Amino acid sequence: MKQLKVIGVLLVCLLAAITTGLGAQPLQQQEKVTPLVGTDAPPTEEAQGELIWFTDQAEFETFVASQGAVLKGIEDFEESILGPNDIETLNDPLESGVPNAPDGFPFTAGLTGLPNLRVQSNLGGGNPTVPNPRGPNGLCALSVGADGAASDMVVALFAVDSLDLIFTEVKSGVGFNTIRLGAPGPVEVRVYSTTNVFLGMMESPANAAGTNFIGVWSIDPIGRINIFAAGGGLQGGDNIQAWEVGAPPCPADFDNSGDVGVKDLLFLLGNWGPCPKE
Repeated sequence: MKQLKVIGVLLVCLLAAITTGLGAQPLQQQEKVTPLVGTDAPPTEEAQGELIWFTDQAEFETFVASQGAVLKGIEDFEESILGPNDIETLNDPLESGVPNAPDGFPFTAGLTGLPNLRVQSNLGGGNPTVPNPRGPNGLCALSVGADGAASDMVVALFAVDSLDLIFTEVKSGVGFNTIRLGAPGPVEVRVYSTTNVFLGMMESPANAAGTNFIGVWSIDPIGRINIFAAGGGLQGGDNIQAWEVGAPPCPADFDNSGDVGVKDLLFLLGNWGPCPKE
């Protein structure tokens, strides 16, 4: 009888461990790190999402990692074969594995740092409700030294256009350095869901060197980010990092098998007793 009571207690402990994992605090109720209040959206758009904005890259990366997200990749455009001070026009879109200029110049294999990223211009200007790429000569690639660029980068070629970052796999966090050629000034960063619902907007300082960072975390999956220099100039993003939430861990799966079973119970029994003191 005493043994049955011990086993009953162990089963209750195991059930409690499983329940703890299932009853974890919802994401939207967790503490938010240095959230920034975005600027008001245009009258034609009403923000539908719950976004957390960052201007400090280290704080952004620490926060998204704390939410269980993993870094899927960084696109810095450094795989281009441009020489110093070079400028080359491109066609929309620019994406992994698809060179979009004759002979693949200057990206011989398209974008490779973040394979599920697509970069293209957008004729919608500052209020692009749907992706609307210009097509031929919609983009421009610059190397170090060209128009003040501090590294290789890609911008929308026409001032009346905006720039779209489109993710072919959904993302929960995106961060990048904001680019603006011409006079330094703000760029408007708009976030859209995978179904093209407007989630929110934030203004970010920007210059040709790309020294200003902006990051955004969204409860709703991010499908597209639009960048626009409202006061004129060419806009872009550099060092684009994308984060994705993985499957939540199961705290009672001690052997990491993917389920909770007899082996997990035996592991618990084998480790029953007082914890060793440090």
